[in-house]
Amino acid sequence: MIRAPFNFVPLADKVVFPEWSKLISQDIPFSDGISGDFCVKVKALTPIFVRNGYIRDTDKNSDEFKSFCKTPDGTFFIPSTSIKGELRHLLEILSFSKMQRIDNKRYSIRDVNNREYRDSMPYESVHCGWMSLKANGEIEIADHGIPYRISHKEIDEKLDSDFCTLFGEGARLKDTNRTAEYKYRKCHSDVHTTVYKFSGYKIYPNSAAVDKRMGARFDSNGSIRGRIVFTGQPGNRRERKNGIPASGKFFEFVFQETDNPRVFKFDTESELFKDFVFIYKDSSDWKYWKQKAQEQNLSIPVFFKVENDHIHSFGLSYLYKLPYNKRIKDFLGEQHTRIDFDLSECIFGETLAEQSLKGRVQFSNALCEEEYPFEKASGIAPYMGGPKPSYYPIYLEQQGSNGFLDDKAKFYTMMDKNSRLRGWKLYPTRLKYQTEFDVDENQIENTNPSMPLGAGSEFVFHVRFHNLRPIELGALLYATILQKQSCHSLGFAKPLGYGVCKYEIMSTKGFDESQIPEYIKTFTEYMEVQIPNYSKSPQIKELFLMLNPYQTNRLQIGRELDYMELDEFVKCKQHTPKKSKYGEYLPPYSEMLKPIEQKTAKQLQCVAEVTFFSGSIKKAKLKDSKDLTPKLLDMNGKKDKLKVGEIIEVEIVKNGKELRYLRKK
Repeated sequence: MIRAPFNFVPLADKVVFPEWSKLISQDIPFSDGISGDFCVKVKALTPIFVRNGYIRDTDKNSDEFKSFCKTPDGTFFIPSTSIKGELRHLLEILSFSKMQRIDNKRYSIRDVNNREYRDSMPYESVHCGWMSLKANGEIEIADHGIPYRISHKEIDEKLDSDFCTLFGEGARLKDTNRTAEYKYRKCHSDVHTTVYKFSGYKIYPNSAAVDKRMGARFDSNGSIRGRIVFTGQPGNRRERKNGIPASGKFFEFVFQETDNPRVFKFDTESELFKDFVFIYKDSSDWKYWKQKAQEQNLSIPVFFKVENDHIHSFGLSYLYKLPYNKRIKDFLGEQHTRIDFDLSECIFGETLAEQSLKGRVQFSNALCEEEYPFEKASGIAPYMGGPKPSYYPIYLEQQGSNGFLDDKAKFYTMMDKNSRLRGWKLYPTRLKYQTEFDVDENQIENTNPSMPLGAGSEFVFHVRFHNLRPIELGALLYATILQKQSCHSLGFAKPLGYGVCKYEIMSTKGFDESQIPEYIKTFTEYMEVQIPNYSKSPQIKELFLMLNPYQTNRLQIGRELDYMELDEFVKCKQHTPKKSKYGEYLPPYSEMLKPIEQKTAKQLQCVAEVTFFSGSIKKAKLKDSKDLTPKLLDMNGKKDKLKVGEIIEVEIVKNGKELRYLRKK
């Protein structure tokens, strides 16, 4: 079953826009405006870690990098920005505010099992070419037409490489030897620039009318001149065996030399290039080629689609990561894109191109007042990789039940116009945390050495506010103290159970501490008017389930709060109902929990006498009891024929107001 250490509060279609938002002023107070502050104690229920932001470029193994954030005099503290960001996030959910403070990037899809993706990348439409990065910021891509394919066997024989063995069945593929860079290193150093001669052939001659892909063989007398281009290796190559078709990548590419190629021009500030850089920002091959371009002035091999005489998109592999047509914010509802101020913006402020509003609340740093050491003297060094927002089984709403797609459903991706974002991302709080990590040797350099403070550590911060209306103050207080068993999450390694905290208001100024419940009630009553059945809405239900660390013992087997292995991400997207294989998605947190066992009072089995028996109404009274009042008799689904005066065995139900028939005495 699909799982993750996070889940989502569903996004509501309706956003609450306070009617007083246009009357907010720093100079003219509301008639019911309140100013003051309150002091909050933060107690860590699990170990907590917040790193100094300004030392991220220092040596990862240094004590300075591993250290908790601290003042010049050595006092540990949680920055005010961390406190403010976390509280604002909760207040946005509680107040049904807009989801606007998100990174509005254009994500991509590369999924050969997805029909929409395959249909968008037909063989005859993907061109190849060379991209040049000019010093003035200009980008040029020279079009060299449709690429040829060349087999690993051909390459091994000509270049004395060993691709057939390195990538064959049974070979161990690590992240480091799946890359194009690895393949270039296995060949001679000038393979990037060498032009060879080839002859062409149809790879699938029996289906050439449908599959027109062309292969290339080394041929000193051939008419094709071109350069070999390597791309990454997704998995092992498995040859045909026992009637099972061959699978896995076995071909690289030949870019044909062209005398006067068509050249497309754009610059580094164009959306086309920015989308490419964002999509490939973590790609080792992009880092490799960018370095080659800078050091050796080499052009970079790319694959691309052309629409209306312009490049539509491009990437570093033949089936490259295809950018979605829409950006993240394009999937938000109409109310989430309005420029009107929501309640969180009214309180915290907002700066927009159209208008801005100064916030009326300020936070201090949370200084450590009681420090507990972490149980491991060496600290922790976890690898924090995880799914990207483009992984649609987790980040988009799907049609199904219990985490499995319906029989006739398909996966929704951002290629679908009616796709919906899952909502506000949250890490469910839990009291169990991880201290040992099995990190793959290829990812050791990507770990995050850290020295948390131990559970029990306490911090104190102040919240100062100016001219807040009672509803606004109630919302701020509610986001701070939440419900009785609710906890906050702060700092690093939340997916591993770190940073679970409890907030307690220690003192107040400008209002009396005894008024806190009244202010919170003012806010919730306002929300009940704006959002009917607010307190029982899916948004509030999911929020407080995830904020309650005592709910994790109800998680179903297979729904644990951890990341899946790489192969599991692939398997979960396989959806072939005809073979009884159903695609999986991350269900709401409430659906991942076992039902609460209803606690029923111990039923008393007694002897009773039938006093009335006619039609649908049956009555009996207890024998040997002080209570001789006849009570309704529930026949418990049985068809036994009874008569007045008959002695029967019953059990007392419904708090003693009814008797349930068991058997004749």
